Amino acid sequence: MLATLRQYVTKELECRCENPCSEVLYTKSISMRQWPTDEFSDVLVEALCASRSPEECAIYRKTDPRKFAQNFIKLNIYFEDLNYENITEIPSYEATQFFSDIGGALGLWMGLSVLAMT
Repeated sequence: MLATLRQYVTKELECRCENPCSEVLYTKSISMRQWPTDEFSDVLVEALCASRSPEECAIYRKTDPRKFAQNFIKLNIYFEDLNYENITEIPSYEATQFFSDIGGALGLWMGLSVLAMT
């Protein structure tokens, strides 16, 4: 793999890549808001106190709720869309159909010519 990467970087790698059979595209969107809210900071303090010493718990209880919002983060990563698009390419006009249409047109014109001659 490193040899291939080196060839790619030095432009020695000659390959003509076809269209990919599958492709995954991820789009991102960002939204923000204050967390925790002033109301939820009390719940957060109780959750923190459950696993901390009483001294640390006393410090958390004295802390201004706005300080929690400045020092905590809640990160949600999720898929924006759970839909996928499947694109299949097929020829719209195949060679057999083309020759069949030519044969049909020739037959029509020959038949009309025969009728016109009689």
